[in-house]
Amino acid sequence: MRIVDSEGMKLIDKKTIEEYGISDELLMENAGFEFVNAFLEDYNPRKSSRIAILCGGGNNGGDGFVVARHLRRRGYDPEVFLFVPEEKLKGIAEQNFKRLDYFNVKKFTVATPEELGKKKTYLMRFDLFIDALLGIGFKGSPRGLIREIIHFVNNLGRPVFSVDMPSGIPSNPYEGVEMGIRATATYTMGALKYGLVEYPGKLYAGRVRVLDIGFPQEVVESIPGAATLIDENLVRSFLKPRSPDSHKGNYGHLGVVCGRIGYHGASFLSARSAIRSGCGLVTIMMPREFPFNKPDDIISIFLPDTENPRFEEELEKTIEPYSTIIVGPGLGVSEKAKSLIEFFLGTDKRLIIDADGLNNIADKPVLLDKIGTGTVLTPHIGEMSRLTGLDKREIKNNKIEIAREYAYKWNVVLILKDSVTVVSSPNGEVFISDGGIPALAKGGSGDVLSGVIGALSARGMDLLESALGGVYIHGRAGRICSQAFGDDSVAPSDLIERIPDVFKELLYKKD
Repeated sequence: MRIVDSEGMKLIDKKTIEEYGISDELLMENAGFEFVNAFLEDYNPRKSSRIAILCGGGNNGGDGFVVARHLRRRGYDPEVFLFVPEEKLKGIAEQNFKRLDYFNVKKFTVATPEELGKKKTYLMRFDLFIDALLGIGFKGSPRGLIREIIHFVNNLGRPVFSVDMPSGIPSNPYEGVEMGIRATATYTMGALKYGLVEYPGKLYAGRVRVLDIGFPQEVVESIPGAATLIDENLVRSFLKPRSPDSHKGNYGHLGVVCGRIGYHGASFLSARSAIRSGCGLVTIMMPREFPFNKPDDIISIFLPDTENPRFEEELEKTIEPYSTIIVGPGLGVSEKAKSLIEFFLGTDKRLIIDADGLNNIADKPVLLDKIGTGTVLTPHIGEMSRLTGLDKREIKNNKIEIAREYAYKWNVVLILKDSVTVVSSPNGEVFISDGGIPALAKGGSGDVLSGVIGALSARGMDLLESALGGVYIHGRAGRICSQAFGDDSVAPSDLIERIPDVFKELLYKKD
């Protein structure tokens, strides 16, 4: 599923109208018709429900007029409230406003704060509201009359269903939100909008559903700068069931580097999540001085000492069986760790670099120049700041552009972790997670993610697919755990135990 900003959506409109001969009037008609179909399918209000449709003066308001007409045809008695003077309506919005008379739809013009004050008692009688005040072109903060009606409706606490975007929420990410309609659900046209998947806009959108209103799919797919949602359908397209005629060697051998005494639990989390993610063999590589017994279900070997003159020769033999190596969880920041990372960067092994792997590179930036094409970096905002020297706020407010820029610059698959995670390939493809899983905001969660990615890579998946699959499986496991335990009580080990549930959903669940 594609994700676009306002400029991308305008380009989709323009191409559809000019190159495919589909008129803007037909697109508006389809938008209103499909909104009503989806709204009634999802919520099925009683025919006696009092429905107020709040409309602005642009095409979003025009969509609202079409919604009113189709609700009337379906046996409802909606009432339309226009929040601009009627003479400001133009083009197809004006035409659809006038058509309401033929269907006996009640309509009111509320063009001043004084008129709104007189209507507030009347508006309080409605059971639900349809929001068609401001569309995808909106920028800034709602002002004047529109601001007042948004504030009024939010305070009523009634169900609100937004057409395309909740009014007041920009479709472009990171523009900031001062206030907006708090929707029960948003029905958006043709493609997802960045403002619906990224915070803070995501908090206002409620349930989001994308409606097909007739845009040619090849047009939607062709928009430059668009991203793709990391969802179940995407991961299902490349994750395949195990063959009955297979053995452990068919599913790869993953190495996990462990280096810092007292933090070995991080590498164990990565190893166990990799086992749960279908890797054929998983081995932890640890220093000889580790004073503990490893769990029985994890294979381990000792790393050669970096001060040994034959260190590189011995380590080359050690890692020969591994197709992918995870470097970082429980590693620590030290000269020995940097030597290990520098060695791994000089091999042809696929690398998943996380946590202290990233911190060591940030401490010795020359290592960035040694990164090869077979690498996945998984920084959170703070780690990305240390790697790039950029301010954390700048990164958070420009995640998409920064992920794309540095994935290209470093020639890596970059997973920029946040409440909404962004994944970028070296060639500029961008993917966005359906985030908002507070249960994952806990130490050890990232180690589990690295293990899933490492397992998929070791199994032979493309590195980008491994990253996308890992982000989805990790997030979905978090949602399942959240439902079972609540956000506060989810432990990283709980995530690992729910990974099999996600694989079953992806591989064996029937649509």
